[in-house]
Amino acid sequence: MFSHCNIFLRKFSIEIITVVNLFISIARANLLAALTISTRNPFLRRTFRGSLPKAPLKASFKTKVVALYLPQFHEVNENNVFWGSGFTEWTNVKKATPNFFGHYQPHVPADKKYYNLDDVSVMEQQMKVAELFGIDAFGVYYYLFDGKPVLEKPINNILNSPAIQFPYFLIWANENWTRTWDGAEKEILLEQNYSHGWEKKFVETLIPFLQDNRYFKFKDKSLVGIYLPGEIPNLDQSILLIRGLVRASLGTELFLIGSTSNHKRSFACAESGIDAKYVFPPNVSISNRTSSLLNKISRCQSPGYARSYVDYIFNKIARNNDHGEVIFNGVFPSWDNTPRRGARSRVILGASPRLFESWLYRELLKSSLDESIKDDLIFINAWNEWGEGCHLEPDEKFGYKWLWAVRNSKQNVYKRTSLN
Repeated sequence: MFSHCNIFLRKFSIEIITVVNLFISIARANLLAALTISTRNPFLRRTFRGSLPKAPLKASFKTKVVALYLPQFHEVNENNVFWGSGFTEWTNVKKATPNFFGHYQPHVPADKKYYNLDDVSVMEQQMKVAELFGIDAFGVYYYLFDGKPVLEKPINNILNSPAIQFPYFLIWANENWTRTWDGAEKEILLEQNYSHGWEKKFVETLIPFLQDNRYFKFKDKSLVGIYLPGEIPNLDQSILLIRGLVRASLGTELFLIGSTSNHKRSFACAESGIDAKYVFPPNVSISNRTSSLLNKISRCQSPGYARSYVDYIFNKIARNNDHGEVIFNGVFPSWDNTPRRGARSRVILGASPRLFESWLYRELLKSSLDESIKDDLIFINAWNEWGEGCHLEPDEKFGYKWLWAVRNSKQNVYKRTSLN
């Protein structure tokens, strides 16, 4: 009996300490927000404007800010077959409902503009807005299955629209399509098939984009992302072949990056031939402070769960790991995939434009002050992941605040570094 009491008291003490530590981390985050922004532009007293900037930032930065871009806001035959006629990403976004008291769902775009990416003028306007707020390029997801592209119309619209003058690059979303949205994750709708010769088909689809003078380059090389390199069998041989095919066709070199999203099938840059990794938040390690008691307090629904935004700020993946790999850091404004997962959603609580600005500011400042870094990238997840509550685009609750946070952070870094 006495032994059981000791065990209970020990567990209870650990739970209480865990909760106290969480509140300390929240206080530390707010203190950071107050102290790390230039006193010439007081962070806590500033209001976010609701209008667009008059012109892009003129300041030059060695760190380029990249926003991930989702092209799933238009109809395709595959989705009509799998999910019903007229299905787009907006279908899930519109039907989302709150899972607990105070839960912000659904996310409604500003002025209820549920746009259709069949219309090229939509992307043209998006890219003009992105440039005004300090986004340097879009990393557009590219869906390719055994050489057959899906959801390709928006990226083809960019390619065929000279009116668009904004840098972009492709990230191959090499996942299987499954029935994740209705709970049947094991049922594959479209499967990635790495059969003999897939590399040649892949390069053939890339070539028209790599020839485009608007295609984004890093270190004078065309940037190409692979979302999950660890899924590719014989990765090192395939990467070597892809590089050779591009070199033979265009006489140019690739800068290849892979995401840190899949921890079960990770990859090493040196062994695979990938140049660098990019952090895909919030799929990163978080604090061990989260305990069973904290889960009971903050979860609010089952079997989904909720966690703290400040934990991600203070426990993000470092730039370089033990293997000396180059890792481009990533940030995100908010996260809530209720539209896709319903009651099984993953919710990050406590995000705000002010905390997001503080986080991005610190990442940009650290990169700017590091003299060993000549060129750098930072990834924002995402421009328009509405189905995961993760978007810079204005909504009815925050308006343009997330975008002003990006512009303000860059502006403050420039002021800070130009005075040194």
